[in-house]
Amino acid sequence: MRRLARLNATPLSPLLTFTAAWVFAALLSQYHLLDGQQNWSSIVVVVVVAVPIAFAAGGLIGEGLALHRPRTTRERAEPHMSDLLRKVLIVLVVLGLLELAHQFAKIGGIPLLSPQGGTLRFQQGGPTIILTDCLTVAAILALVRPRELFARESRFELLIAGAALGGFALQAGRGSVVLPVVVAIVARWLYWGRPRTGLIAAGALLTFAAVVFGFYLRTRQNPYNPFESELFGELLPGVPVLFKPLVPIYLAIVTNFVALQGIVGHFPTGEAFGGGAFDAIGANIVFHGARNVSDVSAGLTPPWTTSTVAGPFWADGGFIALIPGIALTGLISVGAYALAVRSRSLRWSMVAAYLLYTAVFGLYQNLWTQQLDWLLVAPLLLIVGAIAEDPASPPGLTGRALVRIRQMTGRAGSTAIEPPAVEKQPAASGNGRRDRKLARYLIVAGATVLALLFVSGLVIQRLLPEPYPLLTTTRLPASLAGSLEVMTNSDRPNDNEPVEWAKGDGHTVRLYGYVPDGPRTESERIATIALPHPANRSSFDVNFWPPWRAQALFSFEQHKRNLAITVSPTWRSNGRPEHFIAPLTAPPKGSTREFTIANWGGEKPDLFVLTRGDPESRAVLQVLTAESGFRRQAYSTRLPFRGLGPARWSVQVAPIEGLPNKSAERDIKGNRPDLVLIDHDPDETHSMVHVLIGETGFSWDAIRRALDDSGAVPHGTEFLIGSHQGATAIYELDRHGPSGPTMHVFGLTNPPPLQ
Repeated sequence: MRRLARLNATPLSPLLTFTAAWVFAALLSQYHLLDGQQNWSSIVVVVVVAVPIAFAAGGLIGEGLALHRPRTTRERAEPHMSDLLRKVLIVLVVLGLLELAHQFAKIGGIPLLSPQGGTLRFQQGGPTIILTDCLTVAAILALVRPRELFARESRFELLIAGAALGGFALQAGRGSVVLPVVVAIVARWLYWGRPRTGLIAAGALLTFAAVVFGFYLRTRQNPYNPFESELFGELLPGVPVLFKPLVPIYLAIVTNFVALQGIVGHFPTGEAFGGGAFDAIGANIVFHGARNVSDVSAGLTPPWTTSTVAGPFWADGGFIALIPGIALTGLISVGAYALAVRSRSLRWSMVAAYLLYTAVFGLYQNLWTQQLDWLLVAPLLLIVGAIAEDPASPPGLTGRALVRIRQMTGRAGSTAIEPPAVEKQPAASGNGRRDRKLARYLIVAGATVLALLFVSGLVIQRLLPEPYPLLTTTRLPASLAGSLEVMTNSDRPNDNEPVEWAKGDGHTVRLYGYVPDGPRTESERIATIALPHPANRSSFDVNFWPPWRAQALFSFEQHKRNLAITVSPTWRSNGRPEHFIAPLTAPPKGSTREFTIANWGGEKPDLFVLTRGDPESRAVLQVLTAESGFRRQAYSTRLPFRGLGPARWSVQVAPIEGLPNKSAERDIKGNRPDLVLIDHDPDETHSMVHVLIGETGFSWDAIRRALDDSGAVPHGTEFLIGSHQGATAIYELDRHGPSGPTMHVFGLTNPPPLQ
């Protein structure tokens, strides 16, 4: 164990540095300065505690694997410049700069020199942007290779590093400039030895001053934004002058845990786990369903959107993704560090420094999955570093690959590169045997901790989330049992308690209404209405129809070539019925069609037409505008579900208020109603609620959560959107219950606070 302690007794060890930084950040987050900060729930505490444990367990496995490699006896020597290395560095810089020129041409300007640079820099992208990683590799190697960086002999390296960093500076981004510099400092420490204390202190002080100055300079530019207003108006006046320079550091650390708290609370309670969509964002060119977890945080904890390394893992699968993901992070970064220490090589020193940076950056966001550059940068550092160590006979896989290339191209001979010299390995000794024994202990210990952590996480996760609770059960008037259709005015999500139903005879329909939990004798006949078509061939909905003051009844009769719509007043003083013809032909064979009146935008409510039921095709949703007399289509889309047969699925259109991510991925302007789908599969334990957000064009599930009911609901059960105590609710209605019509009320959103 003393050998393990000596291996990690340095701030360059990710096992020590990441764990210490994470624990410090978590403790710092318990000191609240911002209005939006709240005490952590039990599950947030468990997640935050699990991260360093999983990282350390993975790190132990990584060090164990590294200890299996015998320690080399190669002396640490200064890598020398060669023609081959110069050519490689020049090629890397040229490729990177050419790609920057391509990006600037594509976005129409150079961000650093453009007045719209803050916007332009976020428009860069595409698959070829990965070539800019060549600049990162060139800058790191150029800053690490010379023993004396500012000596006369190092001018070529400084020129290479200056060109690479200058190109990154033109992108107007801080991270791409800071990364090579920080990685180079750490790599030099690993390879050449610890810098002087004064130099470390000067660098830390300079970094601190730059962070503080940059923070206050940027926030002072927009003092009236919500965050800046809180910062300068409420937070800073109460902070002593001596501590004000520490506020930017506090915010840079703590706000990421505020966002993580929101993500943990949102998944899976408010939205289903992403199943890999959030961790695939770095490969979104290949995985078209990839999503950025920052978009979700933007609706949960604005303006804080970066939720640490744990955020995307949790959003994708809870502990099922979090534990393996964090452990793999620890295994790779700590394993590379151990190889750097044991091999005393330039290439592994650079790789270890780079992976240490990406690991500690986990306090901010997950570079492992959001930016997959490390998959290219780390191998390139190994290759170019091997050439720098010995251009004539590069060590490792690089040398063997060059020999094979020479043989395949027929250039092998007296002038060919000799096979790489095998690094001298010490003969089997007590130290070697102890290393291998310690390696086995570390691997077993790390795997055991991960297994216990994973099982514990699964047990905890099974307790999440709670289904939407059953709030109340009420009996309904007996006359509802024989009705043609039961409805609610779902355009009023927080004031939508009344249940209404239509009963018909010939061309006459009678409309009734009842407020749940009221005396059943107080069910009210709202109106008796004459229809131009038989009531038993019609479907119905209720909503308002300006300028009429009272609610209107909408009746629909589907013909072969069109749809007849009648809007009837429920009060005689409102006016006469209005009749419309919509150009909707009958649905395809095997499909059913449903009609809902809801407000898509405008003074009058619009017609939502859902064609569903075909198991081979996705359901189609159309919106016809009232302003056009329901003749013009305002929007149409195919839902991300096939079939949606009415025997298993109930569908309602309603604006669901209180969803924290309604503005997260807004594709359509304005406040739009949402689509609520309830899957009452009799083979499942509970019915499942899906909510598709209208602002996204109904493209993905904002909510996927169970109802606290039995999945084996009676045949013919209907689901409606209503309200309970001022909050949106789901009504589960059984017309033919043993005691008459019965309704179960489930809470969908939380009640508004009392004023």
